[in-house]
Amino acid sequence: MPSGCTHLVPGLVPLWFTPEDVEQLTALGEAAKAAFDASAEGQQLVAWRREQAEQAKASATRTAVLSSADGRVLVARRAALAAEAAGLLDADADAEQRACAHDDEGGDPGIYYRQLQPANEAAYGRACDALASFDAEHSQIIAALREQEADDVRRRLFD
Repeated sequence: MPSGCTHLVPGLVPLWFTPEDVEQLTALGEAAKAAFDASAEGQQLVAWRREQAEQAKASATRTAVLSSADGRVLVARRAALAAEAAGLLDADADAEQRACAHDDEGGDPGIYYRQLQPANEAAYGRACDALASFDAEHSQIIAALREQEADDVRRRLFD
């Protein structure tokens, strides 16, 4: 250790510094950091870090909501309600119902439009109302699901 040196930077060639050298280097480093922090790039980095922190917090909140026992039950219930509505819509769009109505009534196409279609529309309306009611009652689940979907889209686009 050279005389008066108190600080070592190890490496292939070790660097020794005196307390005065360390003080000067520290001041230079702090000045460089302050200049960077005040620059546009520094502000951009601060904004990016803030956004990352907010996303991490939102992700943790979303995970807590969706992975709780109640959250899993509510997500499953919402999925069942959505599947029921989609199934009713698909059933009404299925040409087989119309064909059966034609066949059952001796070729009368009106049977579907007078009986089956209104019943299908009413059932679909009830299913949509049940889903909307669920969504209104459980806004935290809907918000978490939307955030998760948006996060999935961001991840697919940018990763």
